[in-house]
Amino acid sequence: MNQKLALIIFAFAFVVAIVAGFYSPSEEVKPAPAEFRAKLRETINRSSKAPNPAKSSEARNPSTEVKAPHPSATPSEPLNRESFLNKYGEKIGVVATGGRVIRLEGTGVRGDDLAPHQKVKSFRPSHTGDLVARAREILDDARALLGISAGMEFGEPLVTPGESTGQVTFNQSRGGVPIFPGGTVTILMGPDGEIRTLDSSIYPGAEIVNALVLPQPEASRTILYVTEAEPRTILHYAYETIKKGIQ
Repeated sequence: MNQKLALIIFAFAFVVAIVAGFYSPSEEVKPAPAEFRAKLRETINRSSKAPNPAKSSEARNPSTEVKAPHPSATPSEPLNRESFLNKYGEKIGVVATGGRVIRLEGTGVRGDDLAPHQKVKSFRPSHTGDLVARAREILDDARALLGISAGMEFGEPLVTPGESTGQVTFNQSRGGVPIFPGGTVTILMGPDGEIRTLDSSIYPGAEIVNALVLPQPEASRTILYVTEAEPRTILHYAYETIKKGIQ
């Protein structure tokens, strides 16, 4: 098909060249023979390289096309108690103190007690990515229940995969420095991504009262040590070392 098209264009251009040779307005400057041949050759080459629309449409398979990803969803609004239990299981036990939830108990909830929307399809407790994604969703939805403020920080989660259950622990931090002891949210999930337990020991308000002055010892890490929890949380910068099992 492309060769026939090229021949037709060549013949048409040849006829035009003959006619142009016999007639040309007096004001028009004829192109040089070499220039004309170059343009003619460019036209033929461009035509022969043109893609066949029919073949392009046949080769195109919408099912294999890479679609542009959806923009990242913004963090959802934290859920109240009723909405949270509706999403994760109405039979989950709730333990609260001081207006904050410190434990969610779902070990007695069977899989049959959960509605389809309360389970995660193809969830794998042995897969780190599945555990972290589900745990972050739970933590985000439970912010209001746990008393997590907008500026509260958490470090990278500690993940413990398993065959039937998996656990993720989020450690509260300030400026990248972990708070110790406590300051954690630990979520244990079952084979369907359901909440088995959630334990929280976070500090809603905390104050740092010292600064890092001494050089850091070898084989140690910097922590914010809790010296007082009530009525306000007092934190001190400290260095933690563990030698022969002794902290």
